[in-house]
Amino acid sequence: MRTFYSGTVQSDEEVLHHFVARDYTIDIVVQLLGRNVDTPSCQHGLIIGTSGQGKSLLLARTELELRFNHELSSHLFPVRFSEENHEIFNIGEFWLEAMFHLARECTRSEPEIAKELDDFHSSLSKKWNSDLLENHAFNAVIETAEKLGKRLVLMVENFESLLKNTPDIFGWQLRKVLQTVPEIILLTTSNTYFNQLIDSDEPFYGFFRVIQLDPLNTADCQNLWATVTKIRLTKKEIRPLEILSGRNPRLLMMMAQIAQNKSTSTLLDIMVLLMDKKADYFHLKIDSLPKMERRVFLAVIDLWQSSSSSEICVRARMDIRTVSTMLGRLVKRGFIVIHGIGRMRKYRVSDRLFPIYYRLSRSGDQSSDVLQMIHFMSAYYWSDENPMSRLLLDEITEIATTILTSDSMMIEDAKMIDALSPVMIESMPMSLQQFLASILEDCENREFEQATIKLDFVQQSYYSEKSYDLELQYVRASILVLTIICQYELNHLKLAISTIKTLVASFQDSTSVILQRSIACSLQLMSIMLSSQGNSKSALSSINKSIDYFHSQNDPIAERWLIQSLIFKSKLELNEDMIESASSTYVDIMQKLHPLDVKDKPVLMWEALILGVLIQLAKGEIEHAMDGFQNVYAEFNSDNPRYIKSLVYLSLALLRSGAQPQRVLEIIDRDEHSRESLIPLIIVLKKKSNESFRAPQEILKIAYDIMYDSSLSE
Repeated sequence: MRTFYSGTVQSDEEVLHHFVARDYTIDIVVQLLGRNVDTPSCQHGLIIGTSGQGKSLLLARTELELRFNHELSSHLFPVRFSEENHEIFNIGEFWLEAMFHLARECTRSEPEIAKELDDFHSSLSKKWNSDLLENHAFNAVIETAEKLGKRLVLMVENFESLLKNTPDIFGWQLRKVLQTVPEIILLTTSNTYFNQLIDSDEPFYGFFRVIQLDPLNTADCQNLWATVTKIRLTKKEIRPLEILSGRNPRLLMMMAQIAQNKSTSTLLDIMVLLMDKKADYFHLKIDSLPKMERRVFLAVIDLWQSSSSSEICVRARMDIRTVSTMLGRLVKRGFIVIHGIGRMRKYRVSDRLFPIYYRLSRSGDQSSDVLQMIHFMSAYYWSDENPMSRLLLDEITEIATTILTSDSMMIEDAKMIDALSPVMIESMPMSLQQFLASILEDCENREFEQATIKLDFVQQSYYSEKSYDLELQYVRASILVLTIICQYELNHLKLAISTIKTLVASFQDSTSVILQRSIACSLQLMSIMLSSQGNSKSALSSINKSIDYFHSQNDPIAERWLIQSLIFKSKLELNEDMIESASSTYVDIMQKLHPLDVKDKPVLMWEALILGVLIQLAKGEIEHAMDGFQNVYAEFNSDNPRYIKSLVYLSLALLRSGAQPQRVLEIIDRDEHSRESLIPLIIVLKKKSNESFRAPQEILKIAYDIMYDSSLSE
């Protein structure tokens, strides 16, 4: 997105590339201007939107329409002013500025007119008589319009600021021209509705066709993010970015640009770097306020949530009358917004990022609550829906690494000639082992499309699909394993399932431990994919085969994956209402789990305890389930996103089964440290218990998602 004035430092292609949200707004503007082509009295437009909503970009996009849309360009001519018109203090200087920008626009298509107008502008700039300046400049603009045979669309930014910097008569003088001279059309912008628009005694009351730029919708946020990062997020994944940016296009664009850096992988990374980028802006905004207003503003920032004037008084350590006066001024400046009326009136900062920046820049509890919120958002919105699939992919990648670095991959040249086509041998830029290793590296760097291209090249040239030679079996296995990884990551699930079946058919009789493990893990991954497609029976069949393979391998790693397979099997059985089978599998899990000695045993124990609660709920044993929930919470690790998300879903499952929200809340409230990491969940439980609560808007939105949005549920 722009650093300065959108459209003046960007090429036409860049403007089109960045204009990916709110397509309907350009249609509204085009329709408005189109109706002015031959009407004796023009309708003028005012685009209203807060800072960063895309007003400048919309004007830049409109300018392209006026230049390249034949239906408009043959009748209308764009004249785009600067973003800040600091040199305009009266109506004469307004028309002088119009001359300057009109000459600039004419340079593209009418260089002679541009030269003539530019020379006249230079001579007029030396005149001091405002009446003469107005007449000469205005006449020059109208005469140029007549030479062009087109009406001029004056595109003026920050109309409210322009009116503030000019005398009251300026508005009436401009209105008279706009009402009586059809050669002039005004398309302007403002951050807010201002007095001259809403006071019936002012010149522009009811005058403009208003185009309101509201925050982006979810689809527009997804499109904007994908344009910058080349990654399309789901509705759930884009949600924390919507909440934190307030669906403001400029902020979302900045966050996307930060996320392009592969080292910026977490939501906290993005927010910290965004705060760094915005630090100067925050300092300037705060320093621009008079001392007393600044003091009240900082109090509102520090409170974060919507607060009453009396609460702000306490925080600012000031009397109510002074605070009320300062709040009124801050509202007029646009720094603060009001919610409610009368005694229910509350105030909060208009820019959502101010409180987050303020808290992150401080230490102790003030930064802790923001960090906890971001951590919860990462866990709830961004952690894997099925974390086991991510673990399996990591294990399968490790298997591929083991295969590619084994001695059996040191293939003799003679075998290579038999295994590969002559074309491949001639075009291969390196040894086959090195080439496959480069594919693995692509996968580790998440360059899956590039890896797929290389895999296609190898598969088309590789002959030895059924060779019993161990070295060539390893080549074949590594190709298939890498293909499975790419197909899954690119969401080509049907292809991934087909490739897994090929892997099983090719090596099910192999005595190689590493090949047997690749089959077992791949079957487990296939079970997850089949389950996600609603094919529970096939998923059960696949997981049972995986369990059989893991049973045949007698080592702690295989035992660990065996338990993971059994946990997933029990969940599948629950989904199929096979409650007794699920319960029997659970008993087997606990028997195998207790003697297990692996580093992630606590995670497996956590999953098993949750499974136990779900089985008790399926049996209708609410009291036993609540006892089990206490055991689950005793093992809760707030630092692990997986634990946070699981606890949210388990709490909701308890509520759906009839558990009292007060009892769930009582259990969570017992541990203060863990409690602080679960504030949105606590708000949900308080809401369900009809208890009063207050929180910042960002946290309330997360709680709302947990309660109501089915697309965000498990």
